[in-house]
Amino acid sequence: MFLNVIFQRVYTGYWFGTNENDQVVYFKDKTRIKLVTLAFIIVAVLCATQEWSTGRWKNRKFSHSAYFTTYKATLNGLKRWLKHSEDQVQDNRAASNATIDLQERMLRVARAASFNPEEELPQEDDGDLFSLNAMFSVASGDA
Repeated sequence: MFLNVIFQRVYTGYWFGTNENDQVVYFKDKTRIKLVTLAFIIVAVLCATQEWSTGRWKNRKFSHSAYFTTYKATLNGLKRWLKHSEDQVQDNRAASNATIDLQERMLRVARAASFNPEEELPQEDDGDLFSLNAMFSVASGDA
């Protein structure tokens, strides 16, 4: 579910911007998206879909009072998923932590999609299929 392109586009667009700004510099020492950020994105997307729930657009205020309970429940669910993923690895039922894999992948794709073409892409992203797809999407105007 969280691999849906809408989550990636919101993260890349609002947290990284495009190659016209320097937001990407803030994330240079980070290795993955934080769960609190992912929870916020999920709830923001929920709000946006609720605006169209009747088939006609109706403004919904994205506010603390309207969505804080949903945000906390979403964050707690992500934390439980992280714990479950850790348990899967510990019990040798999974080769890697699915939650951390998603967090790392979202950051790699956002970096790749927002990099300045005049600057060199970080070496860690060179062979990454998701990053290459993101760069292609941005270059072709599909992002």
